[in-house]
Amino acid sequence: MGRAARLLYVWLQPATGNMTYASAGGCPPFLLDGGGSHGTFLAVDAGAPLGAAAQASRRDSALVLTPGSTLLLFTEGLVQSATVPWASGLERLREVVVGGPVDLDDLCDRVLTVGADKVRRDDDICLLAVRVPVATVSRRA
Repeated sequence: MGRAARLLYVWLQPATGNMTYASAGGCPPFLLDGGGSHGTFLAVDAGAPLGAAAQASRRDSALVLTPGSTLLLFTEGLVQSATVPWASGLERLREVVVGGPVDLDDLCDRVLTVGADKVRRDDDICLLAVRVPVATVSRRA
């Protein structure tokens, strides 16, 4: 039996906000604007999971995050289960995050408690949140 692993690779330079990312079947990153009023799932080239195909190619994507924006990285267990379809779970995550707490720890607590409340979980949940500092972002490349 073969083995495969899903992965989302992100390289972020906090001083500039420059970010490069690539997916090997990982969940799409969620980007929340600095005001917390708008969020979007970043487009990912859904590459094959690691180990699934010997010659799988993956494309990098790049963007510049604005000062104060928040990036959420998460695993499937947060948004999908036998009782929650993928699209519904992603929309629920958006609803929980947009307009949520400003404090990063409080936002993560809200995502993990409200987002997973009363939903059967079939997989592990991992959540990582990163906020681009407001004071240190410079526009040098």
